[in-house]
Amino acid sequence: MDASHAELQLGHGKEHWTLPEANIIKINVDTVMFEGGHSYGLGLVARDANVILIEGRTIIFHGQVEPALAEAIGVKKALS
Repeated sequence: MDASHAELQLGHGKEHWTLPEANIIKINVDTVMFEGGHSYGLGLVARDANVILIEGRTIIFHGQVEPALAEAIGVKKALS
């Protein structure tokens, strides 16, 4: 990885999922920008405090957007 991607090297890449409080559903969203820049995808999972999967989904979109917008679209999809 070259220096232009130094911001991607922050941290060690390991994140720990934490349980939501009782009676709360936690939704995690992640996006990927595919090489070539003509499509992107998102994945989401919703779990409760017992780690029961409520819903999981992956969606592929055709088009080009900035990564921050792709994340926002993922959050919107998760809430709808």
